[in-house]
Amino acid sequence: MIYNENISRQGFLWYLNQDENFVIVLSREGIIRAINPAGSIFLGGEPGFLCGQNYFDVVEKLKLEPVFELTDLNIKDKKELRSTFANNGDQGTQVIEWSLEPLIDDSKAEDVYILVGKNIPKMISNEEGHYQTIEEYTNSIKHYFETIIACMPGNVYWMDTNSVYLGCNDNAAKTFGFASRNGIVGKTYEDMAKAGNWKANQGESFRRDDIEVVKTGKPKLNVEEPPITDIHGNILYFLTSRVPIFDRNNKVIGVVGISIEISERKKMEDSLKEAKERAEAANKAKTEFLENMRHDIRTPLSGIVGLSGLLNGETDKNKIRKFTASLAEASNELLRFLNEVLESINVASGDLPMVKKKFSLV
Repeated sequence: MIYNENISRQGFLWYLNQDENFVIVLSREGIIRAINPAGSIFLGGEPGFLCGQNYFDVVEKLKLEPVFELTDLNIKDKKELRSTFANNGDQGTQVIEWSLEPLIDDSKAEDVYILVGKNIPKMISNEEGHYQTIEEYTNSIKHYFETIIACMPGNVYWMDTNSVYLGCNDNAAKTFGFASRNGIVGKTYEDMAKAGNWKANQGESFRRDDIEVVKTGKPKLNVEEPPITDIHGNILYFLTSRVPIFDRNNKVIGVVGISIEISERKKMEDSLKEAKERAEAANKAKTEFLENMRHDIRTPLSGIVGLSGLLNGETDKNKIRKFTASLAEASNELLRFLNEVLESINVASGDLPMVKKKFSLV
């Protein structure tokens, strides 16, 4: 309740006139006893003209909502009333929040009540057609986009030009061990290094990338960063893009980072690298084996074929000639078979042999 027992009537009226809200002093019967300039403008008349008139008659003529009933003029405590809306031209839609409370007059001459209309200027209609204040509308838009960012895959975070975290999404908060997204606010790379037991000066490499983006105003995209550890000691690899944040004057005011975890891909790459090294080692062993076959097997076999031919030509005995002929034939067959094996291995390895064959140009 409002008391005026400690101030004079003139002081109270002065205070009333300074209030920017719509203030109307009413009797129990609804008669306007006093009204401030803002209230008189709202009711469309001069204070001297409006005083003494019935409030309900005035609002009826103006086709306004009375916002309260005559029976409300017997309340003992402050009562919040319904809000009203009005179109105020270029200033947009206005909402007026009304309240009614008794005024304790130490003279006890009359029970009076103060009707206060708080003018909230610039209202916005949302998708459902409901009016909101600029602050409410801004907060709803902020919440909307924060919700979108929160559920994005990967780690999304943003920081100021000094590499101090200003926010992140749910996945980043979980990765770094924060109970909520707000846990990262105000943290630095030094704080993150302590929490995750990063390697010495590892945060400095991230900071250098931030500084480069801030200074050049150009993004750094798809950079594979050094591995870091999470709060559980797991080694994590990330592919990170850093993009500058600009204000309305095209000045860089921060950096937004998007880090996609590639730990599984790195494991796959390491497995493929090991498999490749094993395959190359096996191929090298095969090549060495083929070289040994060429030299250690085919060379002596070729010598056998040649010596059998020499023996065949040096003897006159038919029995020995028969043996040497059989030896030469068997050795040639074995040498031919060995060459075919070596050739097929070379073909399988992609080494196509040269084929010599006569042909006619006619």
